Amino acid sequence: ALAAAARWAALPRDPLVSTLFWCWTAGIAVVLLFRSNLDAAAPTVSGEIHRAGGAVLFASLPLAAWTLSARLRTEPAWRTAARALRRGAVAGVVTAAAFGMAQVVTWLPGGLFERAALLAEFSIVVTTAMALRRAAARAAEARRVQPPAARAQTGTETPAADTRQAAR
Repeated sequence: ALAAAARWAALPRDPLVSTLFWCWTAGIAVVLLFRSNLDAAAPTVSGEIHRAGGAVLFASLPLAAWTLSARLRTEPAWRTAARALRRGAVAGVVTAAAFGMAQVVTWLPGGLFERAALLAEFSIVVTTAMALRRAAARAAEARRVQPPAARAQTGTETPAADTRQAAR
């Protein structure tokens, strides 16, 4: 849904961002398909695959948000969204790193850090969705108020369609 909204809102495209979003999606799929280890002292193949998927999940979305925010900072219409994405990316990296450390340092509260990382990921998704929604609304409003002749020049509407509309 975010990809469709990004196209509709004319979000500037970046192959690295797209790849990172695909990695994030794959990480989600792996985490959902493979059960985690029930006991840290008795790791299973499924649990280790789950952990690897989680690492991809927690690393790729903040990196995608950071990369996208760097790209959007150059676009005046996207600067506010870029700042919000950058904040989400920083929170995502910090919480993902804390959760990663909890995998090695056993006395750290891994469950708490995992939930914080999930909250940061959720905030990135919500921030992205809200920015796309606002941009799509701006684009729709611009199309609505743009005169037919200007739409014909920009290719958003053909002169023949304008003639048919005027005849009605």
